[in-house]
Amino acid sequence: MSKSSLFYLIFSLVLLSCKAQEHSVVRSETRPAENRLVLVCDNGYEISAIYYAPDSEGVLSKLSLKINKAGKTDSVEMIPAIAASGAKFETPDGQLSFWEHQGEFTLGKGDKNVSVCRQATKKTTP
Repeated sequence: MSKSSLFYLIFSLVLLSCKAQEHSVVRSETRPAENRLVLVCDNGYEISAIYYAPDSEGVLSKLSLKINKAGKTDSVEMIPAIAASGAKFETPDGQLSFWEHQGEFTLGKGDKNVSVCRQATKKTTP
């Protein structure tokens, strides 16, 4: 199975899981549902992640991160990227990546891992 096929298979499973959760959450028509995570990381990073609900076609197309280190906060918008396993997002220029796999979150810059994180809290908002 090619990496591309594997990515779309995993991505589809994630989307189906999100769709199942949508049926159990009452949503406002003006704001999409989102999952917010607060992550604590090594190297002194703290990351707030917002995973937006899939669009009307079931495509999860956006992740927002707020990355805080030493009192400096950077905000970035990310799009889905191909990963052999887990869910991976990256900036449109590919310079920053964020990969989730088995409860571990990895922030990457270029081809190097910058920080490894664990979930501190999770909140779903309608």
